[in-house]
Amino acid sequence: MNLALTTFAQTADPRSWSPGLLVSVGLSFTVPSAQAVGSYDVILNLPDASSSISSNPNYRIIFANANGVQEKSTRFNILGQITVQ
Repeated sequence: MNLALTTFAQTADPRSWSPGLLVSVGLSFTVPSAQAVGSYDVILNLPDASSSISSNPNYRIIFANANGVQEKSTRFNILGQITVQ
């Protein structure tokens, strides 16, 4: 899979999230002015902290939601979509 990713660093720390706990995270970012018109997935990547395996999808944290949140090959958590007009 060939993905073009635009990354926006956030300050939320998922290490403090407990199983069964409802967590609300506010995300704020500015879409680059050169971004092409279209719909884009909003994903949450939770890689391992170790630089030696952080890019390996097998070591990413994925949500257990039953509604198709996980992207199978990358193991990114798909939170929704935005539309750039």
